[in-house]
Amino acid sequence: MKRILIFFMVFCFLLTTSVQSVSAQGGNTYSAGFQVQNLEGTTANITLLFYDFNGNQVASIPDTIPANSNKTYYPLTGVNPGFAGSVVVQSDKKSASIVNLVIGDPIQGGGSYAGFNAPTANVSLPLLMKANYGIGTWFSVQNTTGATMNVNVDYSGGGLGSTQCDETVSIPAYSSKVFDQTTSSCLPNGWVGGAQVSAAGGLAAVVVQVKSGAPSVWAYSGFGTKDKIFYVPLFSSNYYRSGSSINVQNAGTLATNVTITYTPNPGFPGNPCSETKSINPGQTVVFGFPQLPASCGSKSGFAGITDTTNGAFVGSAVVTTNSANQDLVAIVNQVKRGANEGASYNAFYASNATNKISFPLVMDRNYGLFTGMSIINVGSANATVTCTFSGSSRTVTQTIAPGAGFTDVHLNQFSSGYVGAAICTAGASDKIVGILNQAKSGAPDSQDQLFTYEGINY
Repeated sequence: MKRILIFFMVFCFLLTTSVQSVSAQGGNTYSAGFQVQNLEGTTANITLLFYDFNGNQVASIPDTIPANSNKTYYPLTGVNPGFAGSVVVQSDKKSASIVNLVIGDPIQGGGSYAGFNAPTANVSLPLLMKANYGIGTWFSVQNTTGATMNVNVDYSGGGLGSTQCDETVSIPAYSSKVFDQTTSSCLPNGWVGGAQVSAAGGLAAVVVQVKSGAPSVWAYSGFGTKDKIFYVPLFSSNYYRSGSSINVQNAGTLATNVTITYTPNPGFPGNPCSETKSINPGQTVVFGFPQLPASCGSKSGFAGITDTTNGAFVGSAVVTTNSANQDLVAIVNQVKRGANEGASYNAFYASNATNKISFPLVMDRNYGLFTGMSIINVGSANATVTCTFSGSSRTVTQTIAPGAGFTDVHLNQFSSGYVGAAICTAGASDKIVGILNQAKSGAPDSQDQLFTYEGINY
């Protein structure tokens, strides 16, 4: 029997010599490509199934991926120019995938997210916006079952009433539906809140944050699980103009005081520190932005410190206090100060962690693009992590304490033009999680060339 990896591609346009201008959520027209990684030692036989918004299967494309390797699908072939919809990947081997969603030709900006292999009936979206200092959101929901389902979207926060702006829509099998907050007549300008998406069967969802008048795209995946403690593998502030925020939503029923503790990564600036804030039920509160507490930053001793008043920090973060023991969901936004560059990723729960992480796309000087990954130990004992890379003899080994992490930047570490994948493995009883950043050397501030996706635990 085939194992089925299900993920959706929000807008999947075929690129020829130009982007097909078909749809413009958040004021932008999008195209997409994706990578699929074979996690086993023999060839994977896969089938790519493409569905339009009406639930019609418009293409079925068979392919193979060599053992312990990956394959990139960009530009897309086998579908008509202007295709928009969702994708199901069927594989007879354990597989992982990520999607890059881009705007412009040549590319001016974009975001990234991991494919879904564990859809749920309830999905939390902790951060949605309309015209909030020029930033808005839209999200896409995929029905991952074989039958049409009614899907409920319940908006909350930002002063909305208990059922104001809520909606129910019917989504055909394996198809998807887009909800655009930037054009919603129900939501007021300046609104900041969240939503719960629910149905009788499996759902997957991705939120895209966009900046009006700029090619800024920040994508994050909806949460199918919740927990009391979360982990952040990479938090960077004032390091080569970086800024980060942790946007935490109280998904419980009681107000709670949350403390987040920050730990610098080896070889990078920063000091151990923490900050505490109170969060009411359903409320989203921002940690770490525009600045961390003054004690967090290193003001000298490292290259790349771009704010000697507040200091620079690069490291990881974890919830160390949750006074009312409430469920929390959180996303991390990363930006380059004074520029359009930015990206988002989901915070992690130890309950979803394993001793292996897949990174389906790793690059070094690939048309100027390179990657860097950050890994954090969410277990209770020291963990020795070894990362291997497809098509390369390079390995990285690092021992990290509980709650601590490390960062591995790939620029000039492989041959120029390298495109591959990575697998990071710890001891059998260890638990690790991680994220990967894609960036472009020398990109102008007018562009958004930062893409981030979550490593895939398996």
